[in-house]
Formats: sequence, structure tokens, C-alpha cells
Amino acid sequence: MAMGTAYIAGGIAAVVILTVVVCRLVRRGIALYIRSLCRHEYPGAEFIKQNRDIYTDIVEMRALTDSDRAYVVQFHNGHEFLLSNPVWMLTNTHEVVRPGVTYEASNVQNILVSRVAELIEPVISGDFDGPGIHLSPLCSHCPFLTRCKKDRKFLSVVQVDELPVGFSRYFLENQNVKTIVQCGMSNKHGAFGFVGVDFCGKAITDPAAISDISAHVCQSAEIVQHALQYKKTPSRRISKKLPNNNV
Repeated sequence: MAMGTAYIAGGIAAVVILTVVVCRLVRRGIALYIRSLCRHEYPGAEFIKQNRDIYTDIVEMRALTDSDRAYVVQFHNGHEFLLSNPVWMLTNTHEVVRPGVTYEASNVQNILVSRVAELIEPVISGDFDGPGIHLSPLCSHCPFLTRCKKDRKFLSVVQVDELPVGFSRYFLENQNVKTIVQCGMSNKHGAFGFVGVDFCGKAITDPAAISDISAHVCQSAEIVQHALQYKKTPSRRISKKLPNNNV
């Protein structure tokens, strides 16, 4: 009889303990669920995180490349011509600069791609026949070049002093830009923008320096490309700061 009572008491104790544990787990689960709802309860929460991630990366890219300006440019189309052809435009959506360098994003809003086609085409087509625009030397020995060709995104280097006289050169000279390194971004629908860095005052011509800069720009393009599509952003694999190329 005593033994039976002990078993019953032990069973009741076990049930009580199990009930307490389950209640605590349920309560913790509810709290975590409510917290997750609160984290995204305001409109634009995901956009704000995306924006923060992009700025974090291009701030780092500008510092690592020792460039004067780093930015993200996206293509868009909000209108049509009378012939129903799309109006392909570009806009600078994110920009950081070295202290003392002017912000130019406000001057790169809703620009017709046809006005600067010679600067944009190489980034998304790989056509580097025009003067002043070259495929980055980094690409010549990059194992991922085949994949980049398939994805239609390339690393281009623009030497402004070599560009033919025209709107593109005038536009860049007004910003005192000497060298640009930029990398395209794309998804399954095609190219949707590019990431770039500007060097003002002095052109960067050393192939080794351009290759190092290109590696950082290419990596940032991959990170920003994921962030813009609300995908998990890859971590930066190259974190070494480059020598001062902008003397």
C-alpha cells in the first residue's frame, strides 16, 4: 500500500514538473513570436534593413579601395515613348564619399541610358571596343569569368581622359572623375544595375592596383545584389585595405 502511494506521488510530481516545463516553453515561444511580429510591425521594415546593409557595404568598399566615391546605380523604367518603347533610365540610389568630396547622387537621377550608353553597355554586355573603357585586368585570370559572361555582368574600368568628346566625358569631368571601376548586377531577368567607385584628381593606371580595386568592387556587387533582392547577403571575403592609390 505504501509503495503504491509512493508511485502515485512520484507520478503526480513528474506530471507537475512536465507541466511547468511545457508552460515555460510555450510562454517563451509566444514571447519570441510576438517579438518577431513587433520587429516587422511598421511599414518598410525590410526596406530599412536592406538600405542599412547596402550602406554598410559601400562604406566599407570605399574605405577598402581608398576611393573618393562609392555608389549603387539601378536601372528602371516608369514610362513609355509614343512608340511604346520602354524608357530605360538609371538612378543613383546609394552613395558615400570621402570627406571633402561632393555628393553627386542628386545629379544622377532619372538619366536616360541612351545618353551614357557607352559607359553602361560594357558592364552588361562585355563589349569593350570603345576607347577609354576596358575590361578589368582581374577578369583575365578569374575562374568565374564564364559565369559572369552567362549572367551578363562584367568589371569595367573607365579612364575618363581617354573617352571621346561627348556627354559622358563632359558629365564625368564636371565631377572631376578620372578613373571608374564598376561591376554589373543581374538576376534571371537580366541586368538591373551596377556598383562602382570613382577616383577623382588622379587617374589609377597601375594594373595591379586596378585588379585589387576590382576584387573589392566585384565582391560588393555580389553583396548589394543579394541585398536588393531581399536575399541573405554573403559575407565579405576580402577585408584587406589597399595601399593609398589616390595620392
